[in-house]
Amino acid sequence: MSHINLQNTVVWITGASSGIGEALARRCAEYGATLYISARSVAKLQSLQQELSSLTSVTAIECDVTFEQSVLNAKKIIFATTDSIDILINNAGIGRFGYFSDLTSQDFDDVFATNTKGQFMCTQAVLPSMIEHNKGTIVNILSVAAVKTFTLSSIYGASKAASLLMSRSLRQEMRERKLNIRVIDILPGATKTPIWGEENLQKLGEAMMDASSVSEATIQAIALSIQDKMMIEEIIIRPQGGDV
Repeated sequence: MSHINLQNTVVWITGASSGIGEALARRCAEYGATLYISARSVAKLQSLQQELSSLTSVTAIECDVTFEQSVLNAKKIIFATTDSIDILINNAGIGRFGYFSDLTSQDFDDVFATNTKGQFMCTQAVLPSMIEHNKGTIVNILSVAAVKTFTLSSIYGASKAASLLMSRSLRQEMRERKLNIRVIDILPGATKTPIWGEENLQKLGEAMMDASSVSEATIQAIALSIQDKMMIEEIIIRPQGGDV
């Protein structure tokens, strides 16, 4: 695609303080979107806001997607200055990795609260407005672990698979209700982000994708879907050399 224009487009990105979320914020700012960026890390968010404010309007919001009141507060801040969200990018996510026998119920609760329940609550926060305006795009940054089994990833993979099935059901509901709301799922393979930890990044980083490349593919999918009478439903993006 030769040109992408997101001017007059309101975008909310969760988990925007690092990794793919940060890269998405940079891309959206470059293309002129009005940005709301949220995460738990306020200092990183504010630094990113200052950096991108020369390109577009950027509002940084402290939001922990595991807490309903935090999500509702973010919603209140956003809708105080706009009457609709054009694009929601559910990117906030965490990982707990290890042998199944070593994982705890707290690990399970933490991962599902962020990766699955967080996606649910943020989507619910914007969906009524999208339905009212009969337009909108919901993008879920998931993982190839949603569709492929990896050792040491039982809880993480399960959370992403649950999020994918939830998203697929929402997509079908929007179609059955004949609503102009697109639901797009991005399933990246190994990407150089903090979720891997320093040791793994040093050992495997050369074989991984850059977050900026994943973000560009995501924006291309959004732009294509917005500009045409179609919907790119799911994209699997892997490193050229395959899974690491």
